[in-house]
Amino acid sequence: MLKDKHKKELALNKRLDYETYALITGLARTRRMKRDVNMLQLQGDVEGKYGVEGEFYFDPNDFRNNGQTIDGSILDYNTPPGCQPDLWLFWIPANDGRSLIWEGPDDSDYILDWIAYLIQKIFEPREYVLNGKFQIFAERGLEAIEIKDNHIVMDGKPVELDEVLLNIMMKRMQQSNSSNIKGNKIIKMEMSLDENWAIEIEDRDCKIIAVLSRVINGASLEPFEIYDLDRYRNEILQTGRKTLLIQWFDSSFQVIIQPGSEEEIQLDLPF
Repeated sequence: MLKDKHKKELALNKRLDYETYALITGLARTRRMKRDVNMLQLQGDVEGKYGVEGEFYFDPNDFRNNGQTIDGSILDYNTPPGCQPDLWLFWIPANDGRSLIWEGPDDSDYILDWIAYLIQKIFEPREYVLNGKFQIFAERGLEAIEIKDNHIVMDGKPVELDEVLLNIMMKRMQQSNSSNIKGNKIIKMEMSLDENWAIEIEDRDCKIIAVLSRVINGASLEPFEIYDLDRYRNEILQTGRKTLLIQWFDSSFQVIIQPGSEEEIQLDLPF
């Protein structure tokens, strides 16, 4: 991993108010996932100020699990909401609320994208102004970034915020169009005991599957094997996630899935 010896910190024109401080901190402490805002409201979250696809949503009660607990509002576990560029936000407010600090990897592709998003979606509407300079790693080497009164300049050239966010959305659309997976709905997900693996039970375009994934850096999921469970479709959909049981057996590298009946599905994992 590439390292930049210089700290990335941007000054604010005024101390963050409590609500804004809590919002950015909450976003940074939780996995950013595309959600059904109407479902959030049905689950009892009545404030309703969640933006596009739940982009401003976070649950403080789920901080211990990094906001990754599966619930019925999640439309896509591996896609950020709205025009958020990544599943994780690493820009966090300083303790005194007077600056923003990057706490993520120095070679991240999303350092600048997140700044553009935060300026347009949070800071400018609340009359906060960012200023500062830092460097990012790019294909051509280090590139100098200056934030001047919420305007971004890269290597002396202005960067339009709208263009950055539009590029994020275009990339997401291209990824979506190139995928053969449609209508994903996660019914249940559980981690293995060692937290190195995860099993997701998904409804993919009306077909029930189990996805075995590696857990990368405690955060991202890398699909490893897909199992067709379509013959169990009715039982699983009728019982739902509350009665769907997943049991891990690390010693024998097996997973038992009980779809709410006496019938069991045994997966022999190819480790």
